[in-house]
Amino acid sequence: DTLGKGDDVSGDRVQVFGSVTDSATGKPVYECMVEHYDLNGKRWSVTTVNSDGRYALFIPTGYPFELRVAQENGYREMRKQGKAIPTGTKEFQMDLQLQAQ
Repeated sequence: DTLGKGDDVSGDRVQVFGSVTDSATGKPVYECMVEHYDLNGKRWSVTTVNSDGRYALFIPTGYPFELRVAQENGYREMRKQGKAIPTGTKEFQMDLQLQAQ
């Protein structure tokens, strides 16, 4: 099941959080945005990565999703899919690694 036009996403949500790091050095990457998309390509939310390379956002439970970081600051675009997170889950960690261009 995927999110679609008219779906009610006001119900249960889970906090997805993690770190954004350079895949080669392991150092935090900041001054970028993490975007939440459904698998149909619709953007639902966006958050800024803080100065420690950490992000957090709330997404609906029960739907597969994709997190993206746009190509910027010398890094390639990154896309990482996640399976539907069960209703009742409060937090879900998803660390993201960026590759230099």
